[in-house]
Amino acid sequence: HSKKGDLNLTVMRTSSKLSGGEVQASFMPAKHIGIIGGYSFAGNSGNNDNAKYNRVELGAGFVTSLSKYLHFETYGGFGSGKILNTHATGISKINLTDFFLQPAVDVSDEKKNIQFAFVSKFSGVNFKVDTAFNTDREPFSTKQVKSLYDKPFHIVWEPGLVFRFGWKMFQFHAGYSFSTDLTNSDLYKPDGNFSVGFCLRFNTEVNKNK
Repeated sequence: HSKKGDLNLTVMRTSSKLSGGEVQASFMPAKHIGIIGGYSFAGNSGNNDNAKYNRVELGAGFVTSLSKYLHFETYGGFGSGKILNTHATGISKINLTDFFLQPAVDVSDEKKNIQFAFVSKFSGVNFKVDTAFNTDREPFSTKQVKSLYDKPFHIVWEPGLVFRFGWKMFQFHAGYSFSTDLTNSDLYKPDGNFSVGFCLRFNTEVNKNK
């Protein structure tokens, strides 16, 4: 975003150890103020394990242009999600809540039809686990769940790159992010995440200025 009234809607297909999708919306209601929201889902299936994940997040932050070609923004917010794992002998449910800080630096052409951004997201995540599987027969899952019981609050860092190109109101999107758990590096989870999709861009102030 660069102007009051800017509105973006991004739809993405995501792929990691889990495959799914994500919808993001953002709006700039005032100069230097932005709000964001998003919904994501993913899942996989295997011979013994099946996982489903969904999450929503909301945030607000500061937005500014440093020059014609350089842009900075930082958002803070919260999210809530759920992971359902189906094991060979039962299930485990993991509810998670998090607070995040997400600064980003963007380089673009003057019309912002080509954009390249570095994003760095820091999250404090709290896990709440409910299990119903045979712990004697599934030692790996038991070890993972026990680690969340013993230490439910984790600090997670997710640096990423985003590339967008297109026209004034439509852009193609490609991105990659890497997730590292700074609290427990042995926790089994998706590390890298690819995304491809498109972004729709509008400005709600255009009609008002006419």
